[in-house]
Amino acid sequence: MPRCINCWIAIPITQQYLYNATDMDLEIISVLEDWIARQVIDEDYLCQECVNLLILETNNSERQFGHDSVCVCCGISIARRTGRRSHQLNYGDAEWIYTANIISPLEMPANARACNACWQRAHRQPPPAESGLFVISTARTDNEDNLQEPNPIISGSSSIVDSTMWSLPVLPAQTLKMFSESQL
Repeated sequence: MPRCINCWIAIPITQQYLYNATDMDLEIISVLEDWIARQVIDEDYLCQECVNLLILETNNSERQFGHDSVCVCCGISIARRTGRRSHQLNYGDAEWIYTANIISPLEMPANARACNACWQRAHRQPPPAESGLFVISTARTDNEDNLQEPNPIISGSSSIVDSTMWSLPVLPAQTLKMFSESQL
């Protein structure tokens, strides 16, 4: 199901007005590209509300949204739901990483929210290992006897990180020896 490139709402194929962003006037495309901070491509669609806003606001440079509250994962409107039924996705959280993998190659917006169903699915599952998008590892000191909690590191040059690897913290040699002896 296509999504509106401006407000992320899911647009049913059967909807009477499904607008391809590249079919718009050059002036409208220019405003849209300013709003979404990238070039418009053939796979980009617009909902009726965003097309109306673009037509009305071609002279205004402030970005407008046709739908204010949309689940970034499934595209349903969460405007009428209470605060407990939608969740803010914060950069670097497990839910954010899982959702970024799901919607890839689209980028996560700064104000990303998820409906309760999508947030619970993301909360229960780690990011898919086969996606190859994220690196999450732990930083350790050279001294293995230091039992401080490892610091999670999320690395990458863009909003989506480069490859997937979940690693467990390295246990001190003494603990490993005790564990292996207890298994005998």
